Amino acid sequence: MIKDEFKFIGKNKLILLSVLVITLIPFLYCIFFLKSVWDPYGDTKNLPVAVVNLDQPVTYQGKKLDVGAQTLTKLKKNHQLGWHFVSEAEAKKGMKADKYYTVITLPKDFSKNAATVLDEHPKKMTLKYETNDSLNYIGQVISGIGVDSLNSEIRANVTNAYASAVFDQIKTIGNGMKTAAGAATQIDAGQVKLDDGIDQYTVAVSQVNDGVQTMKVKVAPMSSQIPKLASGANQVAGGLQTLNGSTTNLASGVNQLAAGSGQVTSGLGTLQSQTGTLKSGVGQLATDQVK
Repeated sequence: MIKDEFKFIGKNKLILLSVLVITLIPFLYCIFFLKSVWDPYGDTKNLPVAVVNLDQPVTYQGKKLDVGAQTLTKLKKNHQLGWHFVSEAEAKKGMKADKYYTVITLPKDFSKNAATVLDEHPKKMTLKYETNDSLNYIGQVISGIGVDSLNSEIRANVTNAYASAVFDQIKTIGNGMKTAAGAATQIDAGQVKLDDGIDQYTVAVSQVNDGVQTMKVKVAPMSSQIPKLASGANQVAGGLQTLNGSTTNLASGVNQLAAGSGQVTSGLGTLQSQTGTLKSGVGQLATDQVK
């Protein structure tokens, strides 16, 4: 009877196709299910994970501390997940459109809190991540693995940032010590020069004192000559007055000389006219004698 049934199914192609499809559906379901759970973390590079960086850099030990930007630089070199570096608005839009499995947000105080790690009461560095609940469970688990990887990257970044800042600070302190040592050497050399200068100053002061004493000895005899010098000055003043009077008389004599010179000039003119008259009379006298 069973054999007859199989013969009937074999002769009827539509029934045969239906039986084959019904048989293959559970088989295909098992294959796809096993594939999805066999190695869920082996192919995560295509899993879309959005990363939003709201971090604001701060200054630590005189150096710029930007953990958010350093984290993004690290993640761009990480190919374990399909990272998408987007803005906050793009991330929200992508979550609504089921474009991303997870959105990871670095808060704006991320670097600020990182700068308190060495403080007495450090602030906790927290990440905000949002998983798309409309996606399957496997996607949520893989997203969780991605967040753990991101946390590891962040811790490494913070460590590198602090190590760099500490080394820079040590280098700065070392340069300061070197500068201080050089300054101390210069101060020591300056002290030696100062001592030499003080010795030279002492010798010079002694020489000046000797010169003052010598000048005092030389000036003492001159005090007795001061009255004579005053008397001589008075005599010079009297002579200047006499000279002034003589100069006045000289000026008067010069004026008189000028007046006499004018009279002489006038007499010479008169003499010249009389000479002409005399010459005329002599000529007439000679004429009369000839007659």
